[in-house]
Amino acid sequence: MNKPQYTPGPWLLMNGHAPGYKNIYATHNTGNETATDFICEFRPGGNMADRDLIAAAPDLLAELISMTDAYSNAMRDAGVTHYPEALAVVRQARAAIAKAQGGAK
Repeated sequence: MNKPQYTPGPWLLMNGHAPGYKNIYATHNTGNETATDFICEFRPGGNMADRDLIAAAPDLLAELISMTDAYSNAMRDAGVTHYPEALAVVRQARAAIAKAQGGAK
């Protein structure tokens, strides 16, 4: 798999610079130390559901990749070659993964 073009996770939700502000930061190991990168800021009154979804995005993507691979392998191991609904689910998941990784929109 290619190296992701986005800032690697985990992404953490932390208090911002003023009351009510929340920031999302990414922390990742750079070899000798842990780096922290600013991702985005949410102001008071902003959409908190968006905030939570954005903060969870790297974890959701990693799990979707893992689940799609496991599902594909299980279908292959079971000899499933023609099950349109299952094949469609895998195609849709792979399209979502490609979109998240900057591929096909």
